[in-house]
Amino acid sequence: MDKNQVTGLILISLLLLGYFYFAQDVQPPTEQPTPQTTEQQISPVQESTTLKPAEQINQDSIDFLSQQQQYGDLAQVMTGSAQDVVLENQKLKITFSTKGGAIKQVELKQFQTYDKKPLILFDESSSEMSFKLNLMGTEVDLMDLYFKDHKITNDGDTTRLQFSLDLGNGKVL
Repeated sequence: MDKNQVTGLILISLLLLGYFYFAQDVQPPTEQPTPQTTEQQISPVQESTTLKPAEQINQDSIDFLSQQQQYGDLAQVMTGSAQDVVLENQKLKITFSTKGGAIKQVELKQFQTYDKKPLILFDESSSEMSFKLNLMGTEVDLMDLYFKDHKITNDGDTTRLQFSLDLGNGKVL
């Protein structure tokens, strides 16, 4: 090492030491007062605290109300059950899900893996999609919506799959 390198290392070391010295908190940390506990005698509860089935609040309705408040008209399509819609020809099989209207799996029919299993290009465990829209000031991920209606149309060598959302009150997306 020459003289310039040694001088540079010393200056850098001094700068780091100075920074650590002046950057630390000057005030010592204040101790939190420990809460004082007082012993109280707890009387046994006279009434039963278990709810009767008629008095229980349905958790699904609470979830729906919170979704209604957050998503407005889209709340009713945030719940449902996913179903598979399959489009296939001689070479390809594509499986869509009604949850999000996304491609769930793509399989090449004429090929196999080295261990003689179907050749899956991708499936829901190996890929993740997300389509976010800003609707009425709220960010909505289309992958969370349950599409109830779908339509498949064939036009020569073109096949079209169209998902739609029925929001009620004549509103369709």
